[in-house]
Amino acid sequence: MDENELKNLKKSIGQKIKSERVKKNMRVEELALILNVSESFIRLIERGERGTSVPFLLQVCSVFDLNIGDFFSKKILTLNEQKENTARQNLLNVINNLLRIMDMTQLNFILETLKNLEIMRKNMVQNQINKKNYVTGAKEKVYGSKNKKK
Repeated sequence: MDENELKNLKKSIGQKIKSERVKKNMRVEELALILNVSESFIRLIERGERGTSVPFLLQVCSVFDLNIGDFFSKKILTLNEQKENTARQNLLNVINNLLRIMDMTQLNFILETLKNLEIMRKNMVQNQINKKNYVTGAKEKVYGSKNKKK
């Protein structure tokens, strides 16, 4: 493994650890305490500036309920995918925090609104499918079907 690949691997492992930490709404301080290491150690790893040992990764796997193979998957997210995932997670965290302060009436209203939005989304998808099928059927009537039975 050349120096560039090693650098990319460190960065990938660090990003995975940070991603899992953010998913769990865990601060660096909390993870450091659980793993019995310093906060600066965690930050260096998450930035890809420091490598880790296999035993340390196994501890991280235990904390986040992962397999060690999750750190070495063939699919490495592009920078845009990573930013999108982080932005999505941040948005979900904000929504979750707002939901926690609502009473049952407000939560039921939000639930019904979400259900209605999902119904509208499904209807829009079905309308697009129907429109495509209509256009395809109209073309077949004008130009004839490509799959005529003999």
